[in-house]
Amino acid sequence: MKVLGADVVCIHLQLGRFRSDPATPVEASLDQLRRLLDLAGSMGLYLNITGLPGWGILKGRRLS
Repeated sequence: MKVLGADVVCIHLQLGRFRSDPATPVEASLDQLRRLLDLAGSMGLYLNITGLPGWGILKGRRLS
């Protein structure tokens, strides 16, 4: 990506992949995110970390 002139990469996190319940993080997902942060830093890339938009589907109901 850096070769193509990009210096910012936007990634959309899915909360359900990072928490198994409101109080319990998913360590494997956090480890993977740490690896991504390290890789981006080593390549001189910035990460724009955001979540999915609020219009997603949650438990069969559409949010608005």
